[in-house]
Amino acid sequence: MPDVEDDERRKLKRGGGTYRPPKRFAILRIKKISGAGGTGRANLSAAFAHNLRERNTPNADAERLHDNTILKGPSTVAEAMAAWDARAPENVRRNAVPAVEFVVTASPEALETMSSTDQDEYFRRALEWIERRHGAENVLSAVVHRDETSPHLQVMVIPLDERGRLNARELVGGKTTLNRMQTDFAQTVGLPCGLERGREKSGATHQSIREYYARASQPAEADFRLPERQRGGLLGRGAETDEEWRQRAQRAVDEHIRHLTVQLTERERNLSLTVSALAQDSIATLQEQVEAAEVRAARAETRADHVAQLIATAIEAGATGLSRAHERDLTEIYNRLGPECSGPQIEALRGALGQAGVHVLDLRDGGTVAVPAADLDTLARSGSSGGDRNTILTAMKERWEAPERTAIKSPPDRDLGRDHGDDFEL
Repeated sequence: MPDVEDDERRKLKRGGGTYRPPKRFAILRIKKISGAGGTGRANLSAAFAHNLRERNTPNADAERLHDNTILKGPSTVAEAMAAWDARAPENVRRNAVPAVEFVVTASPEALETMSSTDQDEYFRRALEWIERRHGAENVLSAVVHRDETSPHLQVMVIPLDERGRLNARELVGGKTTLNRMQTDFAQTVGLPCGLERGREKSGATHQSIREYYARASQPAEADFRLPERQRGGLLGRGAETDEEWRQRAQRAVDEHIRHLTVQLTERERNLSLTVSALAQDSIATLQEQVEAAEVRAARAETRADHVAQLIATAIEAGATGLSRAHERDLTEIYNRLGPECSGPQIEALRGALGQAGVHVLDLRDGGTVAVPAADLDTLARSGSSGGDRNTILTAMKERWEAPERTAIKSPPDRDLGRDHGDDFEL
């Protein structure tokens, strides 16, 4: 039986893509606790209450609260605020930033392969790195949270400069300082734990709690469509360029995928809470259902990622005029991915592949099949276009294996889809 991973690696190479292993990124986020309008102490107290779980945390699992670990600092908000008072200067500006919060985690793919011991070592190194940079005496609190979706470390630091004044600007700096800080963190903390630095200027964004629950509270759009291209007015004024439309379409797809992922995550979390409330005699059966649902959720999330990557590749092929050279790869990937896709995903793929010269046909049995535009006439003449999925796929395979078809090759120096991470395997 052929190795699927090797097969996809060869397919991506033929299509101009590059196979990449699962992401193993060290992640460091920095956030100033706002002091605007004299709300600094109140905001700091609320942040401590969240970290020490003295307030309701909707995205946390109460049954896993005991898995959290306090690495440094007090266990109550009152004690944490007292520790801040002891370090803070006598005179504090009304709008001063009272603290800076560091959040340390890693990409989900990496965390899944790390044991609790490995994670503890990573978080311990991260805390030591923060203490060396900003002074151990200024680290007020460090808590590892394992009751949320991804394990992470939250560290609260009072930003004192050499003169003992609150000076978050000096501690955090601008973009250049933050960029250097990210690099140093990855090299000093991440690499010894098998993690690497994320791509610089990648454009990746962190999903805030407010954004997460906004997506969770609103149903995902059932009939997703790629945005229409802006053709402009008289003489084409105001029309979008190929690149502008491609970027706008990619943003729409990314947002839709995030929405679907949040909805699925919330559905699985609610299912887990339901299981914990049932009688003990039915737990074994329900646990099997939960495990099956988790498998489906993982597959759905992976499939959603594949769909987004295929859409990006198809859009780029159409926009750059390379669709003819890559239509076979696009067709084969869709025909492997399509049977498991939802209706909205199929429609999104239909629109994107159409830009690259690949048609997604509806079959009488309710399924779909992708066919390059160049093969439609041949299939129609052979009578295969009216058949079932297997008949069409067999006919296309025979046509592709013909001498005149196998002579078509991809441009030797075009890395199609490189910027979109077309490294998926099916």
